[in-house]
Amino acid sequence: MNYKVEELRFLKMKKVPVYQANPYKRNGLSVFKIEEELSVEEKISFIDALENGVATYLLDLLTKWEQEKGALPQDDFGNPKTVSKKAWIKRNDKRCIIDFEYKIGNYHLFGTKFTKMSTTCPTGEFGYHLEYTDDHIVHQWFHDLLKKLELDERKYFKEHDPFQQKLEKVKDYGRNYRECFGCEELNDMVWNNKEDVPEERVDRYLAAYEKLEQAIRKIELDLKFK
Repeated sequence: MNYKVEELRFLKMKKVPVYQANPYKRNGLSVFKIEEELSVEEKISFIDALENGVATYLLDLLTKWEQEKGALPQDDFGNPKTVSKKAWIKRNDKRCIIDFEYKIGNYHLFGTKFTKMSTTCPTGEFGYHLEYTDDHIVHQWFHDLLKKLELDERKYFKEHDPFQQKLEKVKDYGRNYRECFGCEELNDMVWNNKEDVPEERVDRYLAAYEKLEQAIRKIELDLKFK
């Protein structure tokens, strides 16, 4: 699956709801439609292609941990002792992704903090369910990468779409001059990121700010005494 940010593939893609008993989002969780269509192997391949092989690397590391942790010295609760776990991570994690100093065994990937070294997706940091808690970890990695790409696409869209450029210019003017001419809609655009505004009115707001800018420049010139 080739990827180009300018295609805005994930920004345009349909999302479908998923059920988790204790979701980390109040209004429920959703995933991109393509997540239901690709296999684990295809998701690994996509992540690896964009992120320097990190999915294969981490999956191999987590699988190795699950195979070897039982042979490490155990504490009274049957878990690997902290010092042994730290030493194992330092010895095996050549890319230094997994924390071995503070939150031992935790790691961050694509904006999500994972609290266990496991090929099964854990709960989030405070016990809330992620989109794929109790499912294969690769599904969560893939989902989180798609969310990151969607943000990149949104940024690209704002920077390249002519209408979005106008909206950003209006916001910049309003915040720079701290003036909305008593207009409620314009105030919402500047300070509340309102975007569902007809282009004709956006053009009028731009024209108003340009007049304000010209007037201020004229006053500045008039006040430059020799």
